Amino acid sequence: MGEGQDEEDKKEEEARHEKQLQSIQLSLYSMPGLTSKQSIRLWGKIDENRVIVLVDCGASHNFISAVAVKQQQIPVTPTKPYTVEVGDGQKIRCEGVWNNVKLQIQGMKIQQDLFVFEMMGVDVVLGMEWLASLGEIRANFRELTLKITATEGSFTLKGEPARARSAASLRSIVKILRNEGEGFLLYFQDIQDVKEANLMPTWMEGILEEYNEVFQNPGGLPPSRRQDHRH
Repeated sequence: MGEGQDEEDKKEEEARHEKQLQSIQLSLYSMPGLTSKQSIRLWGKIDENRVIVLVDCGASHNFISAVAVKQQQIPVTPTKPYTVEVGDGQKIRCEGVWNNVKLQIQGMKIQQDLFVFEMMGVDVVLGMEWLASLGEIRANFRELTLKITATEGSFTLKGEPARARSAASLRSIVKILRNEGEGFLLYFQDIQDVKEANLMPTWMEGILEEYNEVFQNPGGLPPSRRQDHRH
């Protein structure tokens, strides 16, 4: 009876995860650990370990950083590979889930499944999967507060402005550089199927073509001369 029940529970768990893995999304800000107009950053606790938590309305599920998993030797349950779609349309292949994680934030006890994902600057992301499981929610992202009415009571989670990290605009970056010092502005862009640009003037192409044999790469030692020049 016990073994049969365990097998049934295992199948139900697998079916639940199969359904969860069909559509997993993470906001573009969550991956580098940035805050946005729809997220709140605060401290939490898993067992005795402090973790940085990002409550993000742009995330469909809950996530834990792969770095935290490795550092804390977390017992991750293997899953079929799943794809996480980031806010810019990029799709990243991942696998593994930490089941029934007990997380505590400012006196509120939370138990959720956390999917493993490569993130920076944040340990845990709580997304719509957790938010939808709650009762009444009142979020004030300007004041960084989240008021929750749950079966176990009412809670007001307060974000920490000092830990907020947002993407800076180009205008604010230029202002900082003018007032406070020097820096570098780097811009990266993927370029595909672009032929090498020809920057050579037309008149030079004619010379190279006319005297082609002169401009060939050396194929061996120079010819012997009656007198060698020495320094």
